[in-house]
Amino acid sequence: MPSKSLISLFSLVLKHHRQRRDYRHLLKLDEHLLADVGLNREQIQRELARPYWATLRLSLRCSRELSANDSSTRLHA
Repeated sequence: MPSKSLISLFSLVLKHHRQRRDYRHLLKLDEHLLADVGLNREQIQRELARPYWATLRLSLRCSRELSANDSSTRLHA
């Protein structure tokens, strides 16, 4: 059985892949449709230019904080 951290890492990578795919699909929309959803091409290009670890690092940091809170809760329970 895979470890919990390995599953979490795989989930984060899959989420990032889906987000990038969605941004690439958004780039195919015309300006009018992008404006309807409140985006412009520069915003989408900026998100696509971000390295994958920029959001991954933040998510992992949050996971560590959550697991630290879980362990402290267990100690007090």
